[in-house]
Amino acid sequence: MSFTEPTIERASCDLCGADDWETLFIGCDRRHYLPGKFGVVQCRRCGHLQTNPRPTRNSIQIYYPETYAAHSLSCARVNRSLRDLTLLKLARELGLMGNCFYRLPLIASGKSCLHG
Repeated sequence: MSFTEPTIERASCDLCGADDWETLFIGCDRRHYLPGKFGVVQCRRCGHLQTNPRPTRNSIQIYYPETYAAHSLSCARVNRSLRDLTLLKLARELGLMGNCFYRLPLIASGKSCLHG
């Protein structure tokens, strides 16, 4: 398999926008054995975990063949992750990051009222 070096970016937190990280560990590709090392970091502001630095959106496909189901938009796990990230952003905007976070699915579906 030939390998084209990906374009790498340093990203702010996907959840809160902060750029204050603690590196938890550095990993490599253990599935396809492609070169590169990537840090898993935790945002010091909100606790969100993500890869940073990371391949850009346009170069990430280098690491995943077209048949890699877990990164297909039709994959239920990917759709849940996108939904959860949207709900976490909503929680932050509404100030619900504490004990009320469990109510977000009800709030998002219109089955819960924030007033009262």
